[in-house]
Amino acid sequence: MKNLGVFNKLKSRTENTVKKGVDLGKKAGEKTVELGKDVGEKGIEAGKQGVKKIQTAIKDDEDPHEILKIRLAKGEITKEEYAEMKALLD
Repeated sequence: MKNLGVFNKLKSRTENTVKKGVDLGKKAGEKTVELGKDVGEKGIEAGKQGVKKIQTAIKDDEDPHEILKIRLAKGEITKEEYAEMKALLD
């Protein structure tokens, strides 16, 4: 009987610990999803701003592809940004 009481206490503590761990895991997962959404939204906004910069830099007689090449050559944009913007223009 004495062992049963100790067992029940340990079982209860273990269940509480597991429940707390699950709750913490859920909270951490929710926060990670929030952060991921925030980073994604900021990335999309940065891309839109890059396209706007190109559009405002373009005059009627300027070729947007040439402007992109020049910006890449000057180091104003990365190869990845160049590829993304070129794809938008094509």
